[in-house]
Parts: sequence; structure tokens; C-alpha cells
Amino acid sequence: GVDAYHPEKYGNTITVERTIRRNGGSGYRLLSQKRTCVSTKKMDVDEIRDRFNLFVENPCCILDQENAKAFLKGNASQKYNLFL
Repeated sequence: GVDAYHPEKYGNTITVERTIRRNGGSGYRLLSQKRTCVSTKKMDVDEIRDRFNLFVENPCCILDQENAKAFLKGNASQKYNLFL
């Protein structure tokens, strides 16, 4: 659409994957609609976040009502899976 973010690079969807390592490090991957890696830079993730005014520091803010209920009722293992 008109508000699409670099559709020539990403296509119709952008997927952000974050990997959190045991040693404390982490990394990002921005994937296109075809699931190909377009970028691994946090700066690019921040740019997309700012462009669409997304507040994702707290993953609970992006849950719909049904998933929020399940999260609140879940055990520690289920809550951890939210971050995966």
C-alpha cells in the first residue's frame, strides 16, 4: 500500500526475528515476505519501529485479547515461549 516500507526489498510483509543467546548476546534478522534475510542491523529494526510508531519493549503490548488472557493464566514456561 501507500504506507508500505520499502516494498521492493521486503514485499508485503516484514518479519523481525530476535535471537537471545545464553552468553547474554542477541541479534536481529529482518526477513522479507519470501523469508530471505534482508538485514541483521538493529538500526534497521529501530527505523521500522519508529516509522510505524511501534512500542515493543514490552512484548505484552502487542498481544491481542485472547493471547493476553492465555499469557496471564500461563505458567513460567509458557510465558518464556512468548519471547521465542
